Amino acid sequence: MKQPEGYHQGSDNMVCKLEKNLYGLKQGVNEWNKKVHSILTNEGFMQSRNDPCLYFKRQNEEWMYITMHVDDLIVASTDEQMIKKTLKNR
Repeated sequence: MKQPEGYHQGSDNMVCKLEKNLYGLKQGVNEWNKKVHSILTNEGFMQSRNDPCLYFKRQNEEWMYITMHVDDLIVASTDEQMIKKTLKNR
C-alpha cells in the first residue's frame, strides 16, 4: 500500500489509515459483499452453491430470492408479505 497520488505527508513509506470504506475503493466492494452476506445469512437466507450472488429463503411453501449485481439487489418472492417483513427488519 502507498499514499494516494497527489497526497504526500511524512516519508514515502507512511500510509493513510481509513476509518471506514469509501465508495470506489477496490476493498469497498469486498467489504460491502461481506456485510450483505452477513445480514442475509442472519435473516435465514442460504447462498446458492452455483451462483454466489444468489440468496434464497423458504418459509412454509413460500420462496424468496435476492440476487446481487455490484451494489444493486433484486428481490423476488412468491409472497409479498415475506418481502415486506424482510425489508422491515432492515
